Amino acid sequence: MASASNGFEAKLRDVGNRLLHPPSSADELLPLLEAESYLEKVEQQPCMSTKIALSPLMEALVADQILKHGNGGVEVSAVACISEITRIMAPDAPYDDNQMTEIFQLTVASFEN
Repeated sequence: MASASNGFEAKLRDVGNRLLHPPSSADELLPLLEAESYLEKVEQQPCMSTKIALSPLMEALVADQILKHGNGGVEVSAVACISEITRIMAPDAPYDDNQMTEIFQLTVASFEN
């Protein structure tokens, strides 16, 4: 079971690291944001190795290149991933207050569009 977990964590880490230096094209970026399908499989309050594997992805998702990309699909996909991260990390907030405010504003704006 540990090797399956390590492979899963490696995928999370890989996607996160690739998103730290994201392509500018939405067509190239959107497949990377399908990380939501990986995040859906992570249980709430994961073990430390999974939290460490999530770190690059968590950092990348709130970067302006993704969160303020300008492409609605990219922004909605990022918010979906952040929603999963929020679920995983509950009851602790995964981001600071200013970042969470910005995320909630973007979430509301995406529903308005």
